[in-house]
Amino acid sequence: MKHDNRDELLDELLAGKELEDFRQASLQRGLALIRRRRRDREFGRIAAMVILPVLLALVLWTNHSIVQIPQSTFVSGHRPKAVESKVRLINDDELLALFPNRARAIIGSPGHQQLVFLDAPDANRPQ
Repeated sequence: MKHDNRDELLDELLAGKELEDFRQASLQRGLALIRRRRRDREFGRIAAMVILPVLLALVLWTNHSIVQIPQSTFVSGHRPKAVESKVRLINDDELLALFPNRARAIIGSPGHQQLVFLDAPDANRPQ
């Protein structure tokens, strides 16, 4: 088949009325796809422009809302004022009064004393 015959065949195939409808539908679908992609890109840009500042504001707000105790508050041997002890100290007589029916004694040097129950069985003694 000669080159001229191929061109004539292509011209004949592509020139039909049926193909004109197909070309028009194909063009419309292609344009719709391009418009949809452009709309999606624009929506993504607008969403990023709105979401990023909101996220930045949220991060900055949460960082400022955290209460931080300055390091100078923690001096060796001192507790911060925010941490208060709920332990009530009692004297020797008050401690002994808590166990009225038991043989007991407070032994040891001041500051290192221990309450000992004298009527308790010795765990180290063989039975």
